[in-house]
Amino acid sequence: MKQSTLFHAVVLGSHLPYRSFPFAGQRSLTANEGPAYSCMMVMAQGFNRVISNSTNSTAGLETLSAGLMGDALTPETFNTSYVGPVGPMIFDVNGDVMVGNFKIYNIQHGEEVEIGHIIADDLTLTSAPLYHDGTYT
Repeated sequence: MKQSTLFHAVVLGSHLPYRSFPFAGQRSLTANEGPAYSCMMVMAQGFNRVISNSTNSTAGLETLSAGLMGDALTPETFNTSYVGPVGPMIFDVNGDVMVGNFKIYNIQHGEEVEIGHIIADDLTLTSAPLYHDGTYT
């Protein structure tokens, strides 16, 4: 396949041959793509921040790849104001995400039931949780 044909096929996604690219054109995402993408972008921006502050970028990259920049890789390094598909990525002093968007599930009669969500620290319950003793209160 010529390069221009491949580029055209990639841009049009759904026109890729199914046998070679069985998921082409599908937009099926699981729950992990957004957090994984945000994590990768925060890491890239944090690493870039550390390397940019280095007087020698090549030496900085070599030090980073050798795993010897531990002192520079603090949670503050990765607070880059990045906002990704899961919302803002803001970390506390321990490196824990401070704000997040979550669905809240409850196991009811052996099944997962969504009973609410948290969006930017705002909890909304759409139904009451079922407790271990079978009650809702």
